[in-house]
Amino acid sequence: MSGGLADSAAEPEAVGDARAFGLDAESIEKVRRWHRSTGGAGPRDGVWRGNAEIVELFLLVATQWRVVNVPAARGGLRAHAIGLDYAAVAAGLAGAGVRATPELWRGLMIMEAAARDALNGLERSDDAPPRAGHRG
Repeated sequence: MSGGLADSAAEPEAVGDARAFGLDAESIEKVRRWHRSTGGAGPRDGVWRGNAEIVELFLLVATQWRVVNVPAARGGLRAHAIGLDYAAVAAGLAGAGVRATPELWRGLMIMEAAARDALNGLERSDDAPPRAGHRG
């Protein structure tokens, strides 16, 4: 029987994503063939090829957060991520021999906004713009 839970569990995530984004059958088949040709695993598994460089560079500097303590709901304090420390990010990129282009900064800021919201426990839809008052 096709289309059941067992079928969808066996389907690679990339193929499910392609289907969810409304790609036509031919494009979905190309994604399926690509997944089979790469063995479906690797250091970039789960990241679209066009995003892989930015993700890798973000991970290179992902410890460079500006964080403040804010009151927690149940008393005490909790850490609240404000954003990346751009001077530290620039130093980290330079130290790794990476030239910081405007395109690179835009990509890092997109990653920063999503990561900041996740670190702060906020839900964010893929099409939501960065929140007012924040750099990302």
